[in-house]
Amino acid sequence: MTVRVRAVLAAAAMLMAAGAAQAQSRSWTVCGGNAFNTCASVQLTVTGQNVQVRVWNMSGFNGTYASTVFTGVGFEGIGNSVNVLSSPAPTMSGPVRGSDTPAVWALKNDKQIGGGINLDIVSQTSTNNVNNGIASGCATSGLPGGNNELWMNPCSTPTGGPAYAGWVTINFTISGTWDVANTYLLVKGQNGPGGQSTQCITGGSSQNCYDIPNTPVPEPITMVLLGSGLAGMGGVGFLRRRKEQQSV
Repeated sequence: MTVRVRAVLAAAAMLMAAGAAQAQSRSWTVCGGNAFNTCASVQLTVTGQNVQVRVWNMSGFNGTYASTVFTGVGFEGIGNSVNVLSSPAPTMSGPVRGSDTPAVWALKNDKQIGGGINLDIVSQTSTNNVNNGIASGCATSGLPGGNNELWMNPCSTPTGGPAYAGWVTINFTISGTWDVANTYLLVKGQNGPGGQSTQCITGGSSQNCYDIPNTPVPEPITMVLLGSGLAGMGGVGFLRRRKEQQSV
């Protein structure tokens, strides 16, 4: 087998491996709701059977955003036979303050969320305690007057960076193949303990979200794989030129 053929096969194998492992990503930065506005930034990344969801709560009493935290985040339109697997167990990490922790959230397959909307996958609190909502990006210190409920804390616009500090991150594995391109999002918010709830959904007949400016952050794995593929193609060209020069 000639050097040129081996180089071509090696480059092809590298590109095929990169394509197989490449992350599919989609992001939303939206406001909306059926009762009042709630605002969120959500990033979805699917790599094979591994799914990562990052959530940033832009609500609170900061600026024009409503005083809400999320008590549910879900997806619809993800495709057939896609289910959350129990092993390895799903994980959830993010801002923890005192006795409040996002670790109590549970992932559910094919369940209803606010307003009776049925979703393929829902991540929802196991109780009605709003203190267990997602409050990423919100102030964690006490507020004037001694109040320190999550839903009362001011929240900011999302920040990126490789560490995604301040985001709530959910990781889990699935069966089936996730259709990222046709996925749409629902977030359920509540404006205080025992208060009114709302839901913002980005697709379907109940769509009521509107986009606000969003700048997605490229996944590091995607950039590495793209660079590897380009490097492989460059190597083929180098070997071809060297072969021609030797022939001359």
